Amino acid sequence: PVVQRGDAVTITAGGDGFAVSQPGEALESGAEGAWIKVRPVSAGANASPLRARVLHPGLVGIALP
Repeated sequence: PVVQRGDAVTITAGGDGFAVSQPGEALESGAEGAWIKVRPVSAGANASPLRARVLHPGLVGIALP
């Protein structure tokens, strides 16, 4: 795995002409291309986890509809 559970990650989401990112924490370990659970740091410990794809070490991406 390139991301380990507990690692600090950058969560990114984007589309045509825009991208946003925020710091987060990996709740699962995963290899590049794997989908893992992450939590935005700003959301606090009780926030619902998000599913994100591991893009690179320390970087995960959220799929937008």
